[in-house]
Amino acid sequence: MFARLRKTYDFEGPVIIGYAFFVANGAWRSIYNYFRMREAEGLPAKLIDRRNIRTFRQFLAAFFFGRHVIFNSLDCFWHWEALAFCLMRRDTMVYLHDTEHTLDGFAREHPFKYRLLGRILRRNRVLSVSTAAADLYRRRFGAQRTLVVYENLADRKIPDFEPGVKHIVMTGVLDARKGVELFSSVADRAKELGLPWRFHWLGGIHSKDAGRHSANVTWWGWVDNVDEFLAKADVFFLSSKDDPFPLSCLEALRARRRCVAYAATGVAEAMRGVAGCAVYEAHTVESAFAAIKHVLGEAPDEAAFARVHDEFIKVAAFSRRMDAILGTSASESGQ
Repeated sequence: MFARLRKTYDFEGPVIIGYAFFVANGAWRSIYNYFRMREAEGLPAKLIDRRNIRTFRQFLAAFFFGRHVIFNSLDCFWHWEALAFCLMRRDTMVYLHDTEHTLDGFAREHPFKYRLLGRILRRNRVLSVSTAAADLYRRRFGAQRTLVVYENLADRKIPDFEPGVKHIVMTGVLDARKGVELFSSVADRAKELGLPWRFHWLGGIHSKDAGRHSANVTWWGWVDNVDEFLAKADVFFLSSKDDPFPLSCLEALRARRRCVAYAATGVAEAMRGVAGCAVYEAHTVESAFAAIKHVLGEAPDEAAFARVHDEFIKVAAFSRRMDAILGTSASESGQ
C-alpha cells in the first residue's frame, strides 16, 4: 500500500486540499476550475476534499509524497491537521481569498490558531487573489513569499449545433459505468447508416478506462452550463448501465427533452409510458438505437412530462414523501 500511495502522489503537479468545496461561497471555484482544466488536458493533479472523512489516507499521502501541495482558503486553518501539515512542510502553498474582516474574525475566534497561521504565512508561499490582498498579507503577517494569481471563471462553452440535424446529448463523467462505449457505438451506427444525427457528450475525465471514444461524438469536456445544451438537444440519451436515479436525466426531463434510458437505471420508472421517452431493455447498440429512433418519431406528451416533473423532480414532491416518513416515524416513536 505504501508503494502504491507513493506512486499515486509523487508527481509533478498540484495536490489541492480544501475543507469547503461546493459550498455557497465562491472561494473554492478558481482552484477547482484549475484542477478541472488540468484533468481535462490529461495533466497530473489531485484534489482532496477533507469534508469527506475517507480522504485521510490521501491527506497523509499528500504530506509524505506531494511535491506541490496547495491549501485553499482560510477555512482550512480551523483544522489542526492543516496547521500541522503546513508547519511541518514549509514548501506547502496557501491560496488565500480573505480580507481583513475575515482575518479579524478568525483572530477573535481562534487566537492560538491565528498565531500559528501567522507563522505559516511568514515562511510558506502565499498565493493571493490581488495585489491589494498580497499587500495586506505582507503588512499583517510579514508574508514575503507572496505571489498574485488572481481568480478565474471557467470557460463558458456555448452549444454550436449544426442546424437541420438531430442532436443527441449525454451528460456525465467519462466512466465505463456511464456507458461511454455504448454511446460511441450508437454514434458509429448512425454514421454508418447515413442518418442526420449528431452526438455530444458533456463531462470530464473520471476514469482512464472509460471505454472507446468515437470520432463520431463531440466530446465537450466539463461543461457548467448544461441547460444551454439541453435546450438545443433533440434527445437526451442516458447511456449509463449502472445509475440509481441520475440528476442529469431529471434535468433533461425538466427541460422537456425527449429522453432515452436503460431499463436497469432507476430513472426508467419515471419515464415508462411517457410519449417522448423510451426505455431500452437491453444495454446493446441495437436496443438503444431503436429507442432513439422511436422517440424521434413521436411527439412528446407535454401533459405527461408535466406529471413526471410534479411527481419525480420537484422539491415539493420530495418534501411530501420525506414529511410523510417523518410523520410515520413520529407516530412510531410515540407508541
